[in-house]
Amino acid sequence: MTEYELADSIASMIAVLLTWTGMSFTFLTAYLITAYTVGKALTSSQTIMINVFFCIYQIMTSNGVYTSGSRYLEFVQEIRRLNPDRQYSFNELSLYIGVALPAIVTIIAMKFMWDIRKQKTK
Repeated sequence: MTEYELADSIASMIAVLLTWTGMSFTFLTAYLITAYTVGKALTSSQTIMINVFFCIYQIMTSNGVYTSGSRYLEFVQEIRRLNPDRQYSFNELSLYIGVALPAIVTIIAMKFMWDIRKQKTK
């Protein structure tokens, strides 16, 4: 690929990563609003279903971030071979943080749901 094609591919991967991030925050917000507004009224089976869907979606998000981020890093390595003067701030550590973050957020959100469901009423 030419340098232009690689730069275009890098821009595309950044757009994909931002899309995954936006979708993840949207789903997280929906989960937290559901937990806060109706968490106490949900039956056990409803809670399990919501939690399973949330976990599956967060796994898909982590996979999407990892796949897109890995491809991004491949393009960056290739463009650096063509033009060593190019500088990109994204590295493997950023990729691992992007993959670990949905897992951490999932645990925190599920703890929030648990706290709402087990809250003592006065």
